[in-house]
Amino acid sequence: MNGYMQTTILTAMLALIAFLTVSCAPSIRVARLKPAAHNDAAKLTYITIAPFTGPNSYRLQRDITTILRNIKVDDRPFFSINAGGLLGYPDSNGGGERAGLPGTLGGYGIMSGDVTDRRCHVRHYEEERKHCVEYKDKEYSRYSTPNDSDCLKWKYFNVDCFDSAATYAFELTLREKESGQTVYRLHSGDTQESSVCNDAPHDKRENREFSRQLKIIFGTGSRNGYLQCQEWTEEHLLKRARKKALEKAQKRLRQEIAPHYVTENITLMDSDEGIGSGEAKERLKKGIGFAKNLWLLKGCNEWKEADRLAPDNPSLTYNLGVCDEFYGRFEEAAALYRKADMLSPDNRLITESIKRVEQTIEANQILNEQMNGH
Repeated sequence: MNGYMQTTILTAMLALIAFLTVSCAPSIRVARLKPAAHNDAAKLTYITIAPFTGPNSYRLQRDITTILRNIKVDDRPFFSINAGGLLGYPDSNGGGERAGLPGTLGGYGIMSGDVTDRRCHVRHYEEERKHCVEYKDKEYSRYSTPNDSDCLKWKYFNVDCFDSAATYAFELTLREKESGQTVYRLHSGDTQESSVCNDAPHDKRENREFSRQLKIIFGTGSRNGYLQCQEWTEEHLLKRARKKALEKAQKRLRQEIAPHYVTENITLMDSDEGIGSGEAKERLKKGIGFAKNLWLLKGCNEWKEADRLAPDNPSLTYNLGVCDEFYGRFEEAAALYRKADMLSPDNRLITESIKRVEQTIEANQILNEQMNGH
């Protein structure tokens, strides 16, 4: 093995060890309130639901009203909803109670909606099948499925089949009342498909009955082409497509127009490199154990004592930064991460943590604007 190959293999092994070290490092989970993706929409306090348009739009209007009413932050409704006269819905669900009084200019919005697609089609067609009528082995069961090599004579025939496709789609538009400006728009849709064949030959009684039922259901004598779905198919496919489209919209609305909680993993540092004190090493290890068992406060206390015994160590400084970040002291966390970066330059974990906490500080400024008045 030449020197180049040895160097290449050694580099790859070191990279793998580094990857495993990072991926196996202990971490803690933290739930954090994130601002909505659409800031102007999240600043609205009161939303009036305008009449929706399109086929069966009344049902969509009720469903979207329910979704908006169930958007909550810390178990409290985020918006006050005026249901636009929908039967069974009060004018407001109390979201504006955070501020007590209606929001200032820009706090009122109007939600409109349109069912843009609601269709279902069935395609009726034929597929070829084959049935063995003469086997090489006379004792071969006619109920078995032979291989091509087991059969001497095949009978070919066509069977009736149809596949169905249902599509449901809608669009939502949220406007600020005073200016009429569109602050949010959402398009959601889904398509569901299914297919079935009747494997009985055309000349069999059960297939003739199947064909007769097709003519009754679809109201046509044609054996081919696209046919409009009837009620029984709509229950099977269009209802599923509508449900999926609503589920997609609910997920997006929750994240895009209101603050929402996300869970993040923050990796700890467990290296005792550079720690001269045996007690400090033990406290670092003990603190990691507490953090793994969801006792972060005890872990932070251990790291504080270890930092007193062995100051200016990157692992201890960084972990204390994690403690500040976990408990919402983001400015203090940023200062400790920067100090750890000076003690251990070019450390990817520390660099990523500095970036994360700086983004959190910036996001919290936006979050405060969105929560104001709610």
